[in-house]
Amino acid sequence: MNIRLPIRLIAGSLCFLYLVLPIVFVPSVREVLGLTPIAAGDYFIGAFYSLLTFLIVLQAPRDVVIRPGELRLHESVARAIAWLSILGSAYFFANALLSLDTLIYFDKVVAHMAYEEINLEHRLRLKYNMLLCVFLLSSIKARMKGWGTLFFLAPVLFEVVFSKHNYATHLLTYLFLLTWNSSVSRRTVVTVFTLAVLTLLGLRFAFYSDFQNSAMQSLAAMLGEFTISWQSIPSALTFHGSTFTSPNEWYSDVISSAAGLEIGLAGNPVAEAVFYFGDWAGPMIVASALGFVVVAHGSRQSLTGGIALMVTAYYLRDCFRTGWSLGASVYLKSLVIFLTATLFVNGTRWLATTMSERASKSEAST
Repeated sequence: MNIRLPIRLIAGSLCFLYLVLPIVFVPSVREVLGLTPIAAGDYFIGAFYSLLTFLIVLQAPRDVVIRPGELRLHESVARAIAWLSILGSAYFFANALLSLDTLIYFDKVVAHMAYEEINLEHRLRLKYNMLLCVFLLSSIKARMKGWGTLFFLAPVLFEVVFSKHNYATHLLTYLFLLTWNSSVSRRTVVTVFTLAVLTLLGLRFAFYSDFQNSAMQSLAAMLGEFTISWQSIPSALTFHGSTFTSPNEWYSDVISSAAGLEIGLAGNPVAEAVFYFGDWAGPMIVASALGFVVVAHGSRQSLTGGIALMVTAYYLRDCFRTGWSLGASVYLKSLVIFLTATLFVNGTRWLATTMSERASKSEAST
């Protein structure tokens, strides 16, 4: 069964939510956060670059078709590898949870710092990323079944402790692709996922409406996951042309501190380009967005490229709330892992075939 990756729908939807929709709520969000009003020039520049990125992303192919039949791996072997990946995921994250002194954090900043520290100590991101690549490669060959959701169970439970939801996004992505490639109508899939998101947002609006002064502020707070990250653009404009951050310092931490926030401004592709390239941000924003489109089209030509793009699709939310550099890193690392896996599989098959032929010749000669 071929797997269709609706890359334009996924990337376009996320780009709209993180770069276009927040434009409407900029003044209200800054009031909620207690930030000074945005300068008209910065607002125009941020809105222009955001819309430009969105229009370019929409040029990505509608679908990237992945043909598991091209992978020379027996389905039963692929299923076994997928289950080993699930067990590996459970082991690494359960081990990290057992090392915690507490499972309850009342302070969001303290929780964030503890989360980063334990990720670094146990190298969880590296282990998870490698396991995710192996899991997706094997689960695609094993025809993507519902039991595959077990891979994300331990990571999701781990992040619940720190009030994070990165791995929950990966779980939703898996479920979306699973149903997208099932017998269920794709219009039904889009409708169900849209209604689920709107329901969650409605509950958030009902909660935040008691704490804000106006309906617009309540809406801005309700959409905080999308609208707050956009504020990294005007903050980055303040720092454009500055020196690069140190190897241990992420640019979003710099602009969050500059805005008077301890955490919160995760960033986005526009803010990343503005921060690092200053006056050259415009060409870099266009080039990076075009790069994504070109890579998406090119990934249609090979199994390795298609699967690497699928892994990147799991991180697209992070790309639109951090920057394109993350997506490029994930794609390139996935290519290396899949090329290595392909060479190993093909090499093993060649070795087995060669030994079998030699054994046959030896028997024939005797």
